[in-house]
Amino acid sequence: MLQLERLLAATAAAALSLAVAGTAAAQPECQAVIGDYVYEDVNGNGLQDGPDLGIDGVGVQLFDDLGNPLATAVAVDGVYSFTGLCGGTYVVDVDDATLPAGFVPTVEGSGSDPEGDSSIPPIVVVLSGDAAIETSIDFGYVFSETGCTGFIGDYVFEDVNANGVQDAPDGALAGVRILLTDPDGETFESISDGVDGYGFTGLCAGDYTVSVDASTVPSDLVATASNVGDDAMDSDASPTVVTLASDDDFNSDVDFGFTLRTDECDLSMTATAIPEVIERTGLLDFLCLGGHFVWYRYDLANGGPNLKNVAILDERRGWVGFLWYLLEGQSKTRWSYACVDRTTESRLTATGTSFDGADTCTASATATVTVP
Repeated sequence: MLQLERLLAATAAAALSLAVAGTAAAQPECQAVIGDYVYEDVNGNGLQDGPDLGIDGVGVQLFDDLGNPLATAVAVDGVYSFTGLCGGTYVVDVDDATLPAGFVPTVEGSGSDPEGDSSIPPIVVVLSGDAAIETSIDFGYVFSETGCTGFIGDYVFEDVNANGVQDAPDGALAGVRILLTDPDGETFESISDGVDGYGFTGLCAGDYTVSVDASTVPSDLVATASNVGDDAMDSDASPTVVTLASDDDFNSDVDFGFTLRTDECDLSMTATAIPEVIERTGLLDFLCLGGHFVWYRYDLANGGPNLKNVAILDERRGWVGFLWYLLEGQSKTRWSYACVDRTTESRLTATGTSFDGADTCTASATATVTVP
């Protein structure tokens, strides 16, 4: 966000013109400007948005391309500027001693708009001419009790072509809740902003678990394929474990992609009675008090999606089987029994729930026993 109005209003108080060194007097034609905003990135996403506020009293330093100090501007409500500059190469830095205690730089380069993101100082600025205006040099900070500056985050996107990779025509998703559990078991959240995703800053070295709150993903989307290629561009599974090797480690490759739900239940079942025709008394008929003992075999095949809590019911006997899960492409065989004294049809029904809880899949089959 270009802080132009505040920049112009605060120029007199916040800027130290190079006229102090005689530059403006010697070259009055130089009217270039460098400046913008020093702010607290309250939501830690690296962008100037929402509840973010300017930080007052921060010293911003200007150097020439050889490292010689030229001027210092003190930010007023976060706004600073250097005026009366000539074209050339400069270095802009922040005096850390003037920052509030515990503040560390937020994530750098979020978003596609340089006027709304943040840079980590020092930063090189090239003015193309004596009247160039460069007012996109922003510095965002987050509060960190530990002083650590590690980062985990990146992109939450709709994988339109369902290939598991961020490419055209994919786009960012807003409002998805990302959870981070630190090495001590404490959990934090970041909400994707629909521009560059999400981020967690001020992290120390250690192992972190990053996951997606599935309840915040649009209901018509499901997780796309994960870990299919370049880690910087593909989608990661949720949850995923991320290791920061140092207190300033930076991992911006933890992406989560979602694609349109195309799941159609493909659960099937066949049932067979053994024997199918009762011709003589079987070895176990004595268990049936004059009837005939019959085994039922039922074969389940799941073409997708992955299912959990699969219950098999016999309409005559009730519950006869249970599977904790039946994965896509997996088949299972189970057995049941019945006592019959006449030609009988037994209808078996299997019902399971998809892993994300969005779908309930059902299959049924009938086994017939004939008693002559």
